[in-house]
This record gives sequence, structure tokens and C-alpha cells, in this order.
Amino acid sequence: MKSWRLRIPLIVGLAGLVATLLPGIRERIAADRCLDRGGVYDYVAHACRTDVQTLPSGPSSLLRAPDAGSIVIALIVAMALARIFITVDRRARTVGKR
Repeated sequence: MKSWRLRIPLIVGLAGLVATLLPGIRERIAADRCLDRGGVYDYVAHACRTDVQTLPSGPSSLLRAPDAGSIVIALIVAMALARIFITVDRRARTVGKR
């Protein structure tokens, strides 16, 4: 049980990082695809535009407020990490009994 005192903050921290990074990463990918097609990415409307030549530059921060999709993915990451830790503990107990 002592090891879970360190693992829980790790799981929560990584899930939080995933939740705050994903919106920024998705927007940067969308902006890159828009520029590759010859458009201009509108960071306010979150859309690719072809009717303008320039717009103000986008936000510089990669960390953003999480949206519903990034929260779901963060929860999946948290559950996967917890499952990995549980599996490691079970294997360690099995090996210790031999």
C-alpha cells in the first residue's frame, strides 16, 4: 500500500497533463493541416479559412483548459496506468511466492 502513495499522485499528474495538452496539440495539428492546404487558420473560430490572407497569430501556450474529449482520454490513461501498476504488483507477489 505504501507504493500507492507515490503512484496515485503520478497517475493524477499524468492524467492532468494529458487533459491539458491534448486541446493544444489538436489545434496545432488542425492549423498545420490548414496551412498545408493553403488556408489560414482562424484561432478564434477554430476553423480553416480561405477567404482571408492573414489573421492575428495564434496562442503560444500548448497547455489549455481541458475539453470533454481530452478528459475522457485522460481518464483512459489513468485507468491504463492503474492497471499496469496492479499487474506489476500481482506479478511481484506471484514471483515472491515461488
